[in-house]
Amino acid sequence: MHGLTISLLYSIAAAWLVPVYAQVGPFFPVHHSGAYDVKFTKTFNYEFKHPGIDFTHDDLERVREGVMQQQEPWKSAWERFIALPGASSNYTMSKVMEEISRGVVTTNRGFERDGWAALYNTIAWYITRDQAHFDKASSIINAWGTTLKRFTGLDNSLGIHRGFAFVNAAEILRSEGGWIEEGESYRGSTGFSGMLYWVMAPAVVSIGQSNYGIAMVQSLMAISIYLEDVVMWNYAMNEYQNNVCGGIKGLIHPQTGQSSESGRDQGHVQFGLSIGLHASLIVWNQGHDLFHFESSTLRRGLEYSAKYNANETVPYDPRYARCNSRLVAGPWPKISEVGRSELSIWWLAAREFYTKVLREHVPSVERLTNLENYSPDPFYELMYSR
Repeated sequence: MHGLTISLLYSIAAAWLVPVYAQVGPFFPVHHSGAYDVKFTKTFNYEFKHPGIDFTHDDLERVREGVMQQQEPWKSAWERFIALPGASSNYTMSKVMEEISRGVVTTNRGFERDGWAALYNTIAWYITRDQAHFDKASSIINAWGTTLKRFTGLDNSLGIHRGFAFVNAAEILRSEGGWIEEGESYRGSTGFSGMLYWVMAPAVVSIGQSNYGIAMVQSLMAISIYLEDVVMWNYAMNEYQNNVCGGIKGLIHPQTGQSSESGRDQGHVQFGLSIGLHASLIVWNQGHDLFHFESSTLRRGLEYSAKYNANETVPYDPRYARCNSRLVAGPWPKISEVGRSELSIWWLAAREFYTKVLREHVPSVERLTNLENYSPDPFYELMYSR
């Protein structure tokens, strides 16, 4: 009987402790007295700026004014953007599930589509002030926020990043529209905030390598801003700056700019750089500058890969590769031509920010974007043109 009681108590304790440990354990406090110098940490929740993930109030106003005044490139981008199915207030949601996965079995595509539809409708609401768009975005976020309980699969961390649009949408709705999420309570959230903290964040706390790592760091940045989680933010800042596998040091060689996956293929290179760019934009929107971190490592990486993808020659060091490169047939003896010059429109965001905000010349990025051989994306053109 005594053994049964102990066993029962242990089971109850384990059931209560496991989710708390899995969530809180990795988020150790990071501060300047630690082993590393960590820049841009926070101390109080009120230090977060809102909206302050991908877009600030000024960003949203710039876009709205461009559309309302029928200025290019916003006028043309808006006409194509508002015609997207996901930007319609009549968008039909995917099946909302308690468990989704990404990996051998992938069931998260509807989650991703709905996330983008929520963000697209949020942007459409901000520009038009049409309540139907606000309501559509709200209904999508609330549906998933009150339903999703588990995100599984070998690639669940990258799947979480693919749902990044949800957090952006919720941040704008709450900050600019006074949105109150379903399930919000002083007793604890049973809605979107709870889903972020208990379902999404745990999948990205154990930082991976290279692209995986930087994507996980970016996800933590966004979640911490929405939740005003100071420790989570500080953890993300430390990982970006000091994690030699999953931070900026695991993505780009600080002296040469060579990507840690340059020998693998250019698709992975471009994805990783795009995440590094967007992570730095988030931190910029919080009032800090990672663009010049470590003597502008990100800029050096962008220039290196832009030059190569513009069919120019770059030096290549076969010794430098991502951590655990053996898992993906690395290190690689020469730079890869796979995916070379197959460009994504995120390069536009890099050019616009460096040349018009930082006022810095990025010649290879500028030459690359002038080729205009990337796939068009009206959302990017609308939101990142300056």
